[in-house]
Amino acid sequence: MPSQRAHDVSCLMVACTFALGWPIIGRRSLYMAAGAILGMLIHPDWDHAEVKGVVADLGPFKLLVKPYGKAIPHRSFLSHGPLIGTAGRLAYILFPFWLLFRFFHSRGYLSLNWIEWLFNSEFFWWMAFGLIVVDSLHTLMDLVTTGFKRFIGQLLRGA
Repeated sequence: MPSQRAHDVSCLMVACTFALGWPIIGRRSLYMAAGAILGMLIHPDWDHAEVKGVVADLGPFKLLVKPYGKAIPHRSFLSHGPLIGTAGRLAYILFPFWLLFRFFHSRGYLSLNWIEWLFNSEFFWWMAFGLIVVDSLHTLMDLVTTGFKRFIGQLLRGA
């Protein structure tokens, strides 16, 4: 498995690549770049929450990530599946906020439900696309690294 630092560097490289597309596709490329950068915080290795370094830098968000890491098996389709894993993590994060906003909105304390507004915004969907791209890259990096390690192990064992 590549280090979290390697995954973070790949997120930054993808974000820079997306940002370079700004003259061609406009603000959508910046939204995708934002999603790629968000991939440094919201990533498939949340399922490995016990590993030092994976959640160590999340501060109070550790309390949010730990239950996810305990519930989802490491490298399962639910965490590392590019579309399913990304959607699951976004839902895991946003659902409690959506309930909270719904509650306050229904009582008249909020004039707008920010989560519903976010779902209806172009920004959210292009940002989610950027996050899906870096999650896919994350999974690919894990597969390539694991496959390479297995191949070298077989060579060394003579199998």
